[in-house]
Amino acid sequence: IDAFEASSGPSQAQVKGRIGTALDLSFAVDSPDLATLIPEARGSVKAEGSVLGTTEAPQVKLKLAALGVSIADQGVASLSGQADVGLGAGGRFEIRLDGRDLAAGGLTWQTLELRGDGAMPDHRLSLILKGQTLSLDLKASGALKADNVYQGNLGQLDLDSAQAGRWRLQKPAPVLVAQPKVTVGPLCLRDAKGGQASLG
Repeated sequence: IDAFEASSGPSQAQVKGRIGTALDLSFAVDSPDLATLIPEARGSVKAEGSVLGTTEAPQVKLKLAALGVSIADQGVASLSGQADVGLGAGGRFEIRLDGRDLAAGGLTWQTLELRGDGAMPDHRLSLILKGQTLSLDLKASGALKADNVYQGNLGQLDLDSAQAGRWRLQKPAPVLVAQPKVTVGPLCLRDAKGGQASLG
C-alpha cells in the first residue's frame, strides 16, 4: 500500500506500508470533530501506530489521545495512552492507558489507570477504576504458551460498591483461554462484614 488516505471534513485517516508474509504497516487517524465521521458522536480523537513483524507474530504499536468523546450516553472526558504488544510467543507486552471522567453502562468513574508490562510469555496487568458508585482495583499475571493457550492468574480483586459494600478476593484465581473455551475461577470473595461469595 503506497498510501491510502481518506477525509471527511477536518477528519483524516492514512494507511501505508506492506502487507504480506512480512508486515510493515503504519496508520494514523486525526479527527478534531468526531461528528464529521459519526453524526451522533462528539469530541476529538488522534491515534497513530504501526504493525510490524509477521502475520504469525505481529508487533502492534499504538498511541492514542481522545478529548470530550461521547456517543449514546457513553463517553470520556480524556483518554490517553500507548501500547506495544507483540502477539507472538516472545513478544513484548507494554500498555499504559489513563482516563478521566468515564461513563459506561449507566456507571461513572473519575479515573481509569491501566498498566501492562513484561512479555507475552510472562507479563503483569493492573487496572484501577475509581468512582463514587463503584471502584475496582485488579492485578493479574499471565503467559501465552507456544500452543496459543493463555494461562493467567488473578492475584488481586478489590471491589468497593456504594450498594454492596467492600469485597476482596481471598485467594488467587486461575484464568485459562484455550479457544473457544474461556475458564475463570473459582472466585472466592469476602466482604468487610465477613460475608462470602463464590463464583465459577
